[in-house]
Amino acid sequence: MAKRTTTGPTTTNASTDSVNVEMKLVHPPADDTATALVVRASELAIIINKADADLAGDFLRKVRARIKVIEAHYKAVRTPVKEALKKALDAISAMETDDLAQWKAADAAVAEPLQAWILAERQRVEAAAADRVRAAQEAAQAQQKTTVLTLQAAAKAAETPEERRALTSQAKAVSAAPLMPVIERSLTTLEMPKIAGISTPTRWSARVVSLPELVAAVAAGKVSIEALQPNQKWLDGLAVERQNNLRIPGVIPESDVTLSARGTK
Repeated sequence: MAKRTTTGPTTTNASTDSVNVEMKLVHPPADDTATALVVRASELAIIINKADADLAGDFLRKVRARIKVIEAHYKAVRTPVKEALKKALDAISAMETDDLAQWKAADAAVAEPLQAWILAERQRVEAAAADRVRAAQEAAQAQQKTTVLTLQAAAKAAETPEERRALTSQAKAVSAAPLMPVIERSLTTLEMPKIAGISTPTRWSARVVSLPELVAAVAAGKVSIEALQPNQKWLDGLAVERQNNLRIPGVIPESDVTLSARGTK
């Protein structure tokens, strides 16, 4: 088999210091048995007895030994390139950090107090909205009480026992009814001041403070099971340790067979 050679210089420059990378791409040394091995693969694809399995195993050992040689060759080619590329990227990152330093410092000097003011303003607006809702609830309570008193007074002044019983019953029903005041949208709207030059979107996130309570809620069907994801790495480790003795509800042990050719590591 003829030796194949491909050459091609590549240069990378970064920052005020030049970082030059020159690569000479060469294929690994040819192996005259390689082509024969590849051709023979189709002959060994049918395995019906122990002798066939032994031949296939010996074949895999030779093929994987060749694979190791090729991988080692290209690893040796990549290593200096990766090191030079890392040096170039580090130089670029250092330049970027230096160029951004004063701008990020200026940003932080203003952004931090502005964020603190916005947070305080939001708390003030939320408190005002809560006060409006509370006032609406108190007004509804007062109206309910007034209605009850009016019905009770009308019952006392009723001319017939039937009318008195009907009004008394209405008064009791109103008094026992749950208070559900109509809350106008305007009462709960948070009107934040507009800040020139920037937007102030609210970002929400969820934090689990009690995993047992969350699990119980999922088990009760109150929360989607999407809230809980299995720890696959932990489960796989337990399966390796316990194998067929793995006993976890909803989980079964699984195994497969991998081929590791001896003498190729």
